[in-house]
Amino acid sequence: MDQRGGIACDGQKPLMEMLPATYQHTPATKSSKLDHSLIRHTLRNMVYISHAANVLILIAVCTALLRGGIGIDDAFGPDSPARRILACVYFAILLTSLYALIRAGFGAPQIAVQIALVLFPLQITYKLATAIAVGIDNPIVISNLAVAALHSVTLVLMLRSV
Repeated sequence: MDQRGGIACDGQKPLMEMLPATYQHTPATKSSKLDHSLIRHTLRNMVYISHAANVLILIAVCTALLRGGIGIDDAFGPDSPARRILACVYFAILLTSLYALIRAGFGAPQIAVQIALVLFPLQITYKLATAIAVGIDNPIVISNLAVAALHSVTLVLMLRSV
């Protein structure tokens, strides 16, 4: 957060200063300050919610993939090099979102935003691709689509605030 009240990427204006004119109210009134504050908090919270969802979901998924079991074997197939590679990819996403949340907690929310702008489109793409490749009757695909929907909402809010 910078002192002007916006999330700023290194060397760039805060997002609130980059809002289209339709979102800016002049002259500044108490209500317009509230509107900007609400947009800023909603955007920041959605970024944090999406990263937190990645962390929480992937802790469970990575643990289950490493332990195996009947339910996991049914959903992901038996233990194999391919399944272990998938677990590593999931673990990398988990660590990336965890890093974003930690940096935000230490006063650098712009890092969480920058990571989201790269990570979430990647996740949305591969999660939608799994629906095409596997079909939507698979429980993993259904949960992937739910996460893709969450990240899509977050990205839409981010892009509409620029």
